[in-house]
Amino acid sequence: MPTSAGADVAGGVPVTWRLVGGNNHELGRAASPFPDLAACRGAVALLRTGASALNGVLSMSGPRGMWLWQASLAGVPAAVSPRCYRRQREALYNLEHFLAALPVADLPGGMSTRPRLRRLHLSDTSDEADAQEGLAPKTRIAAAGGR
Repeated sequence: MPTSAGADVAGGVPVTWRLVGGNNHELGRAASPFPDLAACRGAVALLRTGASALNGVLSMSGPRGMWLWQASLAGVPAAVSPRCYRRQREALYNLEHFLAALPVADLPGGMSTRPRLRRLHLSDTSDEADAQEGLAPKTRIAAAGGR
């Protein structure tokens, strides 16, 4: 279960966990962030030992009728679906997949951070403007047949 940026590493940023499959597809995530890495790891350990007692609930969200799942331990939300699903059966399948993967998942010794996304350039700005903002020059790709 890789975790994202931690308070003791990233200067006060809350810590959370994600359960990912072998193909890096996210299966589930923490229902809420934790104040530090120790609290996050403790919650993961509690979740893994109590996996058989998790209570999964499906719910419909928003005006588009998308489905979500939530897993609770002793009435406290512990994990949520990483995304919305169009069909109830898809949400149920993914909840069951999460519940099956949770007890056998490897817990890494360290932690991984999710990189901060860089801004997207939609227009062709000059390299000088990018240099003033501290950005690397863009790579330009020649059109077909051009050099």
